[in-house]
Amino acid sequence: MLIDKYLQKFDFNEYHEITIQASPVEIFPVIKELDFTKSRLVKLLFTLRGLPKSMRNMKGFIEVGFILLEEKENEEIVLGFLANHRGLKIVTPEEFINFAQAGYVMAAWNFHLVQVDEEKTLISTETRILGTSKKAKFIFSLYWFFIYPFSAFIRKVLLKMIKDEVE
Repeated sequence: MLIDKYLQKFDFNEYHEITIQASPVEIFPVIKELDFTKSRLVKLLFTLRGLPKSMRNMKGFIEVGFILLEEKENEEIVLGFLANHRGLKIVTPEEFINFAQAGYVMAAWNFHLVQVDEEKTLISTETRILGTSKKAKFIFSLYWFFIYPFSAFIRKVLLKMIKDEVE
């Protein structure tokens, strides 16, 4: 998977999957265009988290500072970010791979498609997080303790929304 290229080692992760009755060709454009805030609960959680309103789809995430690390048409898309107490740090995908500055949190988030047969595709989403120092890892662990259940819920809802949109 492409996500391995960008964040093979990580301190925290979250993985969810669902099977969809469609081909990757039908699913991939939906992933890229889906309005995440069509779900009232996702919209509420985004609002409570204080996320910008533009973060309603993949394009919006990129506009606010997430990095499109790589995209393989009809197979996988990987976004990432680097953050510390001052905010997001914008880098190229290659700089992301080689990033080693202490005090940051590195995150990679993907959607991955595997065609099971002519009529079914397994779609998964994984989020991986790495603290580049003990302090960054510790601070993020506190944050992760509180947000993990909501993060997991959002990703499950996104997969269900993609399935409903495609089927």
